[in-house]
Amino acid sequence: MGDFLMPIEFLCPSCHAKLRVPDGSFGKKAACPKCQAINLIPEVSTPTHNESISSPLSNHDLFGASGGFPPQETSWQANFEESDNPFQTPADFGREDIPRPIYSGDIVPTKLRFEETFSETYRVFTRNIGSYILIGLLLIAAYAPWQIFNLIAQFNPDFAETPEFLVIACSLWIVTTVFGTVIFCGVVSFMLNLIRTGQSSASAFWKGTRKFFPILGYGILFSLLSLIPMVLIIMVGALLVSIIVMAVGGMGGAIGGGIVLAFFIIFAMVFTLVWTYAVMIRFGWGLFTIIDKNAGVFESFKLSWQITRRNTAIILATFILHGILLVLITVMTLSLGGIVTLPYLYCLMTVCYLLMTGQHPSKHAGRELTEW
Repeated sequence: MGDFLMPIEFLCPSCHAKLRVPDGSFGKKAACPKCQAINLIPEVSTPTHNESISSPLSNHDLFGASGGFPPQETSWQANFEESDNPFQTPADFGREDIPRPIYSGDIVPTKLRFEETFSETYRVFTRNIGSYILIGLLLIAAYAPWQIFNLIAQFNPDFAETPEFLVIACSLWIVTTVFGTVIFCGVVSFMLNLIRTGQSSASAFWKGTRKFFPILGYGILFSLLSLIPMVLIIMVGALLVSIIVMAVGGMGGAIGGGIVLAFFIIFAMVFTLVWTYAVMIRFGWGLFTIIDKNAGVFESFKLSWQITRRNTAIILATFILHGILLVLITVMTLSLGGIVTLPYLYCLMTVCYLLMTGQHPSKHAGRELTEW
């Protein structure tokens, strides 16, 4: 009979979680499920201090050697494809493009710290600034055709009044929206991988583009949620105007109705602005759960609500302050700064999402893993 093969057990140097891989994995690289640090698998098991290590990942296989994922898997984990699983057999980790771009860990709602959102975003952005500038150029290119078309219409008002202009404008808007959504999905997936691992991965970008249809459905529901209150307020205002005009009649009714309508339009605009920001703060993170966790469209709204429950004020303050700074930079550079400020904003959103879900960016993120 052949020798009995014992799994290799070792502690993650970063978070001290107890990890287990099948025998024969020596020399390969693996991502810790808890902190995302990249580890070199030792030749033999190292002392794990047995009961002195208290970790929710203890006594679970890193690669599914004896049971796969830890218990209590969530609905989005249950729908994972095998190709999305970062904890496959160690043979998959022999390539240089590891770790997998999408991590399937549980979401743990975590309270943000104001100063941490600044420090973590600055750290990962400055250490990967080349990749972020490329992202900025890609995002600008995605919407450039639409902007150029609008400029042409402004300098040629006669053309803007023709039926051909309307057809071209509608067609170009649809194409730009579809293409922009695809690019957005890829960029979010790319940034999640880049922040976690410090490595640029084209495969992470293309994997994110597969989420086009769920993100499109999410965007439609999000838009309806944002605009429906404004429509209802205007409808109520129009109804009151009709009642006033019919009740008073003549010039007095027309003037009174006009004043009421103007009031309701202003109120609707202000309310919609406030409501939209509230919706963005509480539900705007659902798109990250779709791309990162394979969450369903409706489930994404629920998850976004959960992770922002204790973070509303910090999110608002963070983005107001960052928004002011980024707008000033963009204006002072005659919009050329958008190449940097746009990807920085995406980076800030991704970092906030990771912090709010208990997935603190790895200390390895933002530098080449040459030591491995």
